Amino acid sequence: MDSVLVLPACTSFREHKIDFSFYLGGCIDEFVTAALSTLRVELTDGDRSIATVLTISTTARAVLFPWLVTASSAMGRSLFLDDIDKSLLESFAADLRLDNSYSTASCKCASVLMLIESMSRLGYLAPFSGIRPHAQFPGRNAATISTRPYSKLERDALIRALASDFRNIRDELHPDIAPGSTDALAVGLLLLALPTGLNLTPLLELGRDALRPHPLHMNEWMLVAYKRRSNREQIARVKWSDEISAMRSLDLHLVVVYQQIATWTQARTLEVDEQHRHLVFIRPPLEGKTSTSEKPVPMTLGDFGYAVGKLNKRYAITADDGRRLTISMRRIRATLAARIYDLSGGDPFVVARVLGNLPRTTALHYLEPEFGAPAKFARAVQEFAANLQQSPSQESEPTPVGGCSDPLHGRFAPKDGITYCQRWLHCFQCPNQCITGDENGLWRLYSFYWLLHEKSQALKRLQISGQVRFALHVIDTVVLERFGASAQKAKDAARVRPHPIWAGVKASNLFFKEVADD
Repeated sequence: MDSVLVLPACTSFREHKIDFSFYLGGCIDEFVTAALSTLRVELTDGDRSIATVLTISTTARAVLFPWLVTASSAMGRSLFLDDIDKSLLESFAADLRLDNSYSTASCKCASVLMLIESMSRLGYLAPFSGIRPHAQFPGRNAATISTRPYSKLERDALIRALASDFRNIRDELHPDIAPGSTDALAVGLLLLALPTGLNLTPLLELGRDALRPHPLHMNEWMLVAYKRRSNREQIARVKWSDEISAMRSLDLHLVVVYQQIATWTQARTLEVDEQHRHLVFIRPPLEGKTSTSEKPVPMTLGDFGYAVGKLNKRYAITADDGRRLTISMRRIRATLAARIYDLSGGDPFVVARVLGNLPRTTALHYLEPEFGAPAKFARAVQEFAANLQQSPSQESEPTPVGGCSDPLHGRFAPKDGITYCQRWLHCFQCPNQCITGDENGLWRLYSFYWLLHEKSQALKRLQISGQVRFALHVIDTVVLERFGASAQKAKDAARVRPHPIWAGVKASNLFFKEVADD
């Protein structure tokens, strides 16, 4: 049996070969033979991408096979396919945790289980439902650190450097980068990534027809990319017209950059292999020590990474922390996510829709609670919680949303010595608010809470929508946690019988003062 697994070239890497001969003919020969056959089936008929098959293959050879050899030695005999059961796989996962960080062990275990599942599906192993180990890495998402976005200063410095390079390359004035070179394509790709937030692989796989006029809206174009992991198209919509094209300040518009890249690589479509002629990012022939080619080839992740490394050295941008700024596609994507989060008033579902992720994935990987709108929200929650701890010890006057230590001269009060503060939504970010936990005060507070819920759709259209979301969040979490059963009792009671102050109140009348002041 051929011991070498050949993975064809793709936008992730050139043709790749993995040799399994070291483990064939030994104590785990039966398993390795079945695994190699399974991987070949995955390459030809499976749903997984070539890059995923590479990850599974390299993890199996580097992690799983050595461990199975050790297990076979402990048994005192060869290991057979029938030996692969739940207890064996749970032991493998437990040993992974000893030798790796929690998140790394989780990723390696996931890759191995993908191979085990495929082998089960092809009949080499028992049904996967019977041998699948129980969750070995509970709460693994808690170990995931969100990608930090670029600050405005960092992003502006990066854009200026890229824009200067692209203009000089286009005008053939750049001393080091020729038009259409791999470095030039990397600069263009980054300029496409900044306004769209697209992942690197979908950008590398952009087709020559990816830029299309919108079928319904005049002067609007769409950049259409395909995201394999979610098996769906991602669309970035932009305004474009002849009038816009005449503006010098927009000569690096997404449409212009895409068209320039397509022009640079147009001639290469006649020379590149037929299966790659539809791509935009086609680089010149390889001329290196490790690999060469007579024809142009698709630009890969490795090509891009090497080009970006050179850009980092040449730009030498100083980051906010004083270190050298590194160009990262994940940080570019996180920066767009943070910007959309701010513009949408803190709506993670809007961010997820733009990025093409599930809301849970977006929150986990791209919305860092230390930056932009998420940071303000998190700090405000912490301040509210700290203020709530001090409330019972303060003297206060009753208000429709609890109590206030100084309704005439508080932070948001008119401060005229006569008029009492009536900015009820602002109470939740005011140091003068007092929620003492008394039964009547909680009844008033949760009656206000249910009114916000009832009027939430109408309030979304107002400028105060962010304050509404914050008030609902802290009442439903911080207050409920602080006062426990008494708060839950008041919440349930207020839903059935709201306090007379809030019964039948119209949202437009209630928040007129807040909207007018904002």
